[in-house]
Amino acid sequence: MRLPLLPLLAALASNPTLAGTPAAKPAPSAAKAPAAPSAPAPSANAAPADASASGPSADKAAADEAPAPKTPGKAVVPSGWVPLVAKESGFQAAFPGTPTKEDSTQDTEAGTAKTTTWAVEPRKQAYFAVSVTVFPEKTVSMQLPSEVLEGARDGAVANVNGTLVSDRSLFVNAPPGAKQRLYPAREFELIGPQGIQMGARVIVVGDRLYQIIQVRVSDSNEEFKKLAGSFQLL
Repeated sequence: MRLPLLPLLAALASNPTLAGTPAAKPAPSAAKAPAAPSAPAPSANAAPADASASGPSADKAAADEAPAPKTPGKAVVPSGWVPLVAKESGFQAAFPGTPTKEDSTQDTEAGTAKTTTWAVEPRKQAYFAVSVTVFPEKTVSMQLPSEVLEGARDGAVANVNGTLVSDRSLFVNAPPGAKQRLYPAREFELIGPQGIQMGARVIVVGDRLYQIIQVRVSDSNEEFKKLAGSFQLL
């Protein structure tokens, strides 16, 4: 399943500040809507599938044997970073600078998806962003979370012509009072053209898709860890 992670990454791939090359104007395209649901989404309280498995049967078989992925601890604001509380979008995070907010929409076969992105470029060839995309009702929540997250990962790699370096599944804590205790997520790193590296964590919450992204030229992913570690659902 290809979701609006792709247009965001396409913009990054053509960003002259990050890529070090003239920006190419992207051709307009509509997002591909999620496929018609074929099975109900599993509860986040259930044990997760092995990251190497695919499909509902494989997910269930792996869940019976594999230990649950670790859950990130309490959100931490790194020293010197700027905290952000986005109550209307249901999260808090911190950035190495004051982020700017941008709203956008994307037409899909199932209706209009709305994305809000908070981003900052604190220095040359460094980009930090957190975004939330709200899809039409029951277009994402009726899918298997593993399929949604794997599709986002595969689409990200393909969209920037990158190479996957690492990949893992995990859960993030739900806010107090939520119906679910945990929400499924996927975290991966890739290397794109010009040596640009990217870390991303994608989280499925009902019909919302949260994306935590850091783009860099350094081999170190410490700042991505700080960005992801500052994120918490509200």
